[in-house]
Amino acid sequence: MSSTKSPFLRTVIVLALTGCRHGVSDPDATLRFADATNSSAPTDAPAVSLTFSATPLRGDDAGTPALSLRLWTGLASIGGRTFRFDDTFAEGYGEFNSTRASQAGPVVGSISIVRVNADNSVTGSYSVQLRDGTRIANVFTARWRTTNTRCG
Repeated sequence: MSSTKSPFLRTVIVLALTGCRHGVSDPDATLRFADATNSSAPTDAPAVSLTFSATPLRGDDAGTPALSLRLWTGLASIGGRTFRFDDTFAEGYGEFNSTRASQAGPVVGSISIVRVNADNSVTGSYSVQLRDGTRIANVFTARWRTTNTRCG
């Protein structure tokens, strides 16, 4: 059987060449860079913002594609919890930035924070659905970056 006639082999080769890892189903590129920063909730309370991007974060610019998930609670309170993203925005807000208009915008899904490490990096997993129905899921350890957040 030639490799050009085997759909399974072609799939394995494509996944290997595109850097698919940890169960990622990503329409643009593997979102392999993860950063966590302090943020502000809509109520001006402390929040945590997690950004997953295909390239390293430069300042506050994650570029595209990028997934931003904001949790409406401070860093000290997120370990061991799961946060859901939906149209109520009760626990946080998620947004996907893409060059594809059909995928850009709010996301639905969840993020589970396994732990906050001694260096404030955040370990966990997420699974979200984009506007066009595409699902993205991955495990991560996000490095902590302190930012000057202004609330109110």
